[in-house]
Amino acid sequence: MSLLEVVFNNPFRVKGAWLKGVLHVHTTESDGRLTPEQVMYAYYRLGYQFIAITDHWKLIKLEKLPVLDDFIVIPGEEVTAGRGLAGTPYHIIALNIEEELKRGIFPKESPEDAMKAVKVINDLRGLAIIAHPSWSDLCFADLLSLNGYLGIEVFNTTCHVTVDKGWSWSQWIGLLSSGRKVFSFAVDDAHWHVASHRRLDAFGGWIFVKAKSLNMKHILESIKKGLFYSSTGPVIYDVEIKDNTIRVRTSPVSVISFLAYESRGRKYETTHSKYLTEAIYTIKGHEKFIVIKCESYERGVAWTNPIIVRSD
Repeated sequence: MSLLEVVFNNPFRVKGAWLKGVLHVHTTESDGRLTPEQVMYAYYRLGYQFIAITDHWKLIKLEKLPVLDDFIVIPGEEVTAGRGLAGTPYHIIALNIEEELKRGIFPKESPEDAMKAVKVINDLRGLAIIAHPSWSDLCFADLLSLNGYLGIEVFNTTCHVTVDKGWSWSQWIGLLSSGRKVFSFAVDDAHWHVASHRRLDAFGGWIFVKAKSLNMKHILESIKKGLFYSSTGPVIYDVEIKDNTIRVRTSPVSVISFLAYESRGRKYETTHSKYLTEAIYTIKGHEKFIVIKCESYERGVAWTNPIIVRSD
């Protein structure tokens, strides 16, 4: 009988506080329509505890921003570097950097320059996240060619409401199936654009981070360790892993899925407008990874970072 090893830095089973935040927003410092101060107040008033302002090729100095009680602003920047197989550039979010990356620093139009960008961000002790792969027409092979980034945006509000290319599930699942452990994020990428035919491109995707305290260092430490989950609506209350059994508890949803390698995994779905608030999955040993995904009738989705499964 093979032995199972289940690896999961479980945010639901560590001490700390749940903090709601978004890691990709724009302001008038690049192509957004609200000032940095207006953006801060917009998220603050809706109960967010932290945001990352990530303007294009612009790093906003925190000392220039107002201080709000119980609210953290993480410094960041969005850069473009290299091009994928479709000829479109990589967009990369650089979190927690102190030095601004200047436009033109990555002039080559090749995947090697995207790799250079990730390395520069890491050398600055920042965190690199690949932005909106589907919007950028980046395929699984494009992302597999890079190393060193923390994760990818699986949901991006702006890309979803403007051109319906906000979801990047296939790219992420492909990476996990290939043995690459990368995290995934739900973000806004808010530019504050309003149109009569669609909703505002903000407040649509966020992460819940389990951190020791409402402190930038603690928030970033937890994000780097994967101590968070992503959502566009539903809440995941608990994930318990015991004796090779996974039990998840959620807010009322219509679907709870355990996504895994190839045809492995399982989907639970309600009928006749009933709700699910719990599901159980027994680990078999050949899943490679398991991602818990919860969907509501309102089309909101919440999901965990990957649970890695190894067997010998």
